[in-house]
Amino acid sequence: MYRYILSETYTLVAGNIGVTLRIAGAWMAIGILLSVGEAFTQGTWIGTAFSLTAFIWAFLSYASIATAWHRFGLLQERPGLIHLRFGRLELKVLGRIWLATIASLPALILIVTLIFSASWVLNLGLNAFYTKPSTSSFIAFLVIILISSYFYFRYCFVIPASAINHRIRLSKSFEMTRKIALLITIIGILTFIPSAVCYWASYDKAFLIGIFPHFLEELFSITIRASIDYLGMSVVLAAVTVAYRRAIETLWAENPNDPVFVGS
Repeated sequence: MYRYILSETYTLVAGNIGVTLRIAGAWMAIGILLSVGEAFTQGTWIGTAFSLTAFIWAFLSYASIATAWHRFGLLQERPGLIHLRFGRLELKVLGRIWLATIASLPALILIVTLIFSASWVLNLGLNAFYTKPSTSSFIAFLVIILISSYFYFRYCFVIPASAINHRIRLSKSFEMTRKIALLITIIGILTFIPSAVCYWASYDKAFLIGIFPHFLEELFSITIRASIDYLGMSVVLAAVTVAYRRAIETLWAENPNDPVFVGS
């Protein structure tokens, strides 16, 4: 199962680079422009407007890209050259993204409470979690990300299901992802690491100072960050798509009349 998901995910992404660029390219390009505008207008009302627009744009782009990826991987529906689509289907997928996120919140709240309670009892030094990073705070952060991501991916099948009008409920997703959620979580964490390193490096651009004008330094940094983010997003979405395809093939073979496969 794990080998199948890994190999098919690689094939889906690497074997369809053109599709990957079509799905995310236009959304990423406009996102980069918004980030550049935000970087050069910080501290002004225009900068605030750029920040708010970029925040909204990020949610819209994720829902649209997720919808396109799932429909391509499951239905072989190819996107247009410039994919900036956001309609009722994408809005439905966005709703499912929030649904999966909300469903995973209890686990997140519980683990954060336990970690900080242990910090207080054992004096682990996490009281400086936000202001003075330490080894303990870094480990705590990784544990929080790992566990919250795991529970998010237990519920994530409601997202590809909504993209192709399958009626998968949260409870059904939780059941179907029992064996593969950990693998997708690990893939997600591995794709998060380059993004984290890139964001850290962007705050220490000493290696660029004096080489390019300030505008080009910012543009270069933002473009690299965005490219890594969107590529990582594509890999995770492809993994979810492959896992969902494998799961419904088995489920459908066992019960072709299952009502979850009836379009809404």
